Amino acid sequence: MFRKLISLLLLFLIAVVATADYDEVYDEVVCLDWQVNNKKFKKAYAKWKEPSCYSFTFHDAALEYAPDVKRVIKNGVSLRKKPYRALLTINDFYKLIKKECIQGCPENGVSYRCHIEYKTDKKTGLVYPWFISISYDEDDVYDHTNYIIENVRFGKCG
Repeated sequence: MFRKLISLLLLFLIAVVATADYDEVYDEVVCLDWQVNNKKFKKAYAKWKEPSCYSFTFHDAALEYAPDVKRVIKNGVSLRKKPYRALLTINDFYKLIKKECIQGCPENGVSYRCHIEYKTDKKTGLVYPWFISISYDEDDVYDHTNYIIENVRFGKCG
């Protein structure tokens, strides 16, 4: 009886130790490179002031056959609301980056990793994101969002 009790206690102890190690090792990792993203974001956003009139196209590069979405912005309002109602202006892309890649980091961020590239318009000096890649789960390569912003034209509302 004493041996069975010792064996049972030993098994319980092993289970507790194994579970504790598992929880520590496999905590969800979030916000990789968030400090780099935050620094780049602040630098770029400081050089962005939404013009009264501009246009651009973007597509969701995470989808295999995603059509280009054209946006025309006049006085801060997109003349087209569909598709992607949450992404109507360049400001909306900046909000997306802040929310998904910086806010709550390093402990409580939304994404696993973000990679953002910015471009500077040679004529105006305005800086905008042109490539946005957000991975939400390090183990699921399909759980991500990728946007490419192209054909940015300032001073043209059409």
